[in-house]
Amino acid sequence: MKHSIHLTTKKEAEKMVKKAEKKRHSILGELLFSFIGMTAAVLVLTWVINNLFLENYYTIKKQNVLINTYKQLDQIIATYGPDADVINEKMQVFGAENISLILLNQDWETILVTNNSSERLMAGRLYGYLTGIDQSDDTVIKKNEYYTLQKTMDMKSQMEYLEMFGVFDTIYVFLMRVPLDSIRSSVKISNEFLAYVGILVIIMSILISYWISKKITKPIMELTELSKRMAELDFDARYSSGGSNEISLLGEHFNQMSETLEMTISELKTANNQLLQDIEQKNQIDEMRKEFLSNVSHELKTPIALIQGY
Repeated sequence: MKHSIHLTTKKEAEKMVKKAEKKRHSILGELLFSFIGMTAAVLVLTWVINNLFLENYYTIKKQNVLINTYKQLDQIIATYGPDADVINEKMQVFGAENISLILLNQDWETILVTNNSSERLMAGRLYGYLTGIDQSDDTVIKKNEYYTLQKTMDMKSQMEYLEMFGVFDTIYVFLMRVPLDSIRSSVKISNEFLAYVGILVIIMSILISYWISKKITKPIMELTELSKRMAELDFDARYSSGGSNEISLLGEHFNQMSETLEMTISELKTANNQLLQDIEQKNQIDEMRKEFLSNVSHELKTPIALIQGY
């Protein structure tokens, strides 16, 4: 009976292990796909944000550059006057060397033209803006009593610009402009570069994720094999991967549990054997009792029969 119960329990344990093996998913695969999916999602999100908002961000930065350039130049002209050498030097210092600038006095005489700009074109546009002759459909971004900041399309070059025009020190008039097509070109190059980097990052993430996942899952697979052998009542297996993390601590607990179960089952087997011996001894005593009673009954039949005869 005991042996039958033991076999039944073992078969049930084997069935449970097989059932769990059918249902389980590879931790290595899950970690690998999780890392790669997270990396790909971050790259795609970065690309989308870069594609949707980078141009606007660049535009806002250029607007700030134009405003800061105006403030700096206003102080420089108020301090040093409209000195072309000083203005060029200062513009390079605060990062405005790519801005086209034309500066004129009250008599519409050109004092300074930077960035190899067309003096005639710049002066004509400034004159049109200040006199109201130029009624083009420009998008005004910011306007106050000193300057106007706008986005405009140059029909001649078919390029879009950020422009600022107004006065310095209430005496000198100016026009500053920076092309937006270079910004769009930068955004396009940035997106292409990000795409190439993304492919490289995904390949590297696959390799790194596989190595990390393998490192994580190796002790887990060892614990899985250990638990399988324990379910089959094989307690000789021990966790041996070592380490100092939670998995190694779990492995040590598995080893302790295996030793405890082995000791407990050994004690149960000893107690079971002792119980079987006691039962066998009891059966022998019972048989001896029955045999004794049978012999006594047989021996008493003859004298009882004689007594009954007399």
